[in-house]
Amino acid sequence: MAEWIDRLVAARNADHRSDPESDLSAPPGLRPPADAAQIVELERWLRQPIEPGYREFLEFSDGMGNFRSGMPLLGWRDWPSGDTLSRALRFRDLVTSIDVHIDEGLTEDAVLAPLSVNADGTVGIFMVWDEESPEKRYFWVGNGDAAFFSTLSEVFDVASGARSWSDFSTE
Repeated sequence: MAEWIDRLVAARNADHRSDPESDLSAPPGLRPPADAAQIVELERWLRQPIEPGYREFLEFSDGMGNFRSGMPLLGWRDWPSGDTLSRALRFRDLVTSIDVHIDEGLTEDAVLAPLSVNADGTVGIFMVWDEESPEKRYFWVGNGDAAFFSTLSEVFDVASGARSWSDFSTE
């Protein structure tokens, strides 16, 4: 976990040094960890088991500001309401209403739990619960692109620039 976060902080700091005026390049803001009861409650709200990497992240930090280009990574404190969560839920509803998730290989029964959304609600990351596609645990979609990830560490790798988006793209 510390390695993922160290890479991400280094990437955001480098972005910030290159453009200190941009809110998109600010270093990520870590929060105090969620406790076990909060994680259980979040699992209930998400309507799916929490993937082990996300659980580990929540035990380290209950969400993160500026995870990727101004996108926060949601935690327990962002549920069951809030502006960022509302934007993420609207984006999820849009993605599912036009069947983007099905077009990209998930089933109709897949549960998409929002983990992140950009400021204008056009890019989001969802934790996936789909019994028929258990290897697809994270779905990052927006602006005509989509990618699937098996673990949160892979999402962190792409967010920090350690790995390429094309390694996971659904093209």
